[in-house]
Amino acid sequence: MKVIKKVLLILSVIILSPLLIPMVYVERRRKKWFLSTLLSPLPEEIRVGRVNSLMNSNADALQDGIVSTLVELNSDEHWGCLNIDWRDVEEVELQGNALADMHGLKEHFICSEPDEDASVWSMLVLYDLWLQARGYEVVLWDIDADQYTGFICHSDILDKLLNEGRKLGLDLVKLDHVNEQ
Repeated sequence: MKVIKKVLLILSVIILSPLLIPMVYVERRRKKWFLSTLLSPLPEEIRVGRVNSLMNSNADALQDGIVSTLVELNSDEHWGCLNIDWRDVEEVELQGNALADMHGLKEHFICSEPDEDASVWSMLVLYDLWLQARGYEVVLWDIDADQYTGFICHSDILDKLLNEGRKLGLDLVKLDHVNEQ
């Protein structure tokens, strides 16, 4: 009986392997596109190393690896993401402009003195509207934290980026202008 099970297992692997190899290839290609797109504003020598490092992350560790990489890039002055405490309204303008600079936007988001009722979310909505007029949009990570973590991308690839990210198991959401996130 054990011999028959082993033979059936070996046969199933042999039969299914031609189907699994293309699936692995498609998954790696999806991951490479997503990471290359996300890190595209970085200088090539930094981008290539980070993409290669993240390519080796397994599915469970990918989101944490990407977020940590982006936050680390921020500390090296290669702004890769927004990472704003939910109470720090002024950071939207500062970090948003740093991200805009990395993406080659020459103009800066300027918000007159926010009123005392302003929230980070309401400021992100204003920032997103400003970006949309320039062909970019805000994407947030849904990481269950007391901060807003996200990035910006070209509006024309937003849907593809969100879809490919979800297929990779990433919790990405487009900034909702109506419901506070």
